[in-house]
Amino acid sequence: KAAKASETPIAVFIDEIQYLKKEQISALAAALHRVNQLNYPITVIGAGLPQTRRLFGDAKSYSERLFEYREIGNLDERAARDAIVKPLTETTANTQIDDAVVNEIINMTEGYPYFIQEICNILFDMSEDLISMNIMDEAKLLYFKRLDEGFYRVRYERCSRREQDFISAMIKCDKLPCTISNIAENM
Repeated sequence: KAAKASETPIAVFIDEIQYLKKEQISALAAALHRVNQLNYPITVIGAGLPQTRRLFGDAKSYSERLFEYREIGNLDERAARDAIVKPLTETTANTQIDDAVVNEIINMTEGYPYFIQEICNILFDMSEDLISMNIMDEAKLLYFKRLDEGFYRVRYERCSRREQDFISAMIKCDKLPCTISNIAENM
């Protein structure tokens, strides 16, 4: 009511929204439905994995009308290049980056924004005025270590025992793509 009376919009941002419990999703959807009916200037922007759409649909049947879903994938080459180079040109650090390093980052991250952020952070911390290929091997070791100990470990530990077994079976695949029949055989 205060937002409407003061004509001040409110936005709530929720990252990793797929981790909300069904009751929380249901309550959020019901609250936003009511906010919509009352024409209050409130919105929620959530970021989550692709199963978010299904989770909201399972919680409230009207969710497909209440929310707009946009899929955001990996950055294309141009956007990835901008994500790597622009922050360097827009800071006072005056750091340069070799084009070979930019290409290597794009290839190794496949345009995944978080991975780009992680490797660039490491490279920036390791150099003063020029990010060149001579530090890339050391940076990659630290990058993979950080991903293993943080990004992947957190996700792995959230998995059930059966999901962890499934992941282990995927690792045993000799070739890609690793099919469900390959995984079943490995399990």
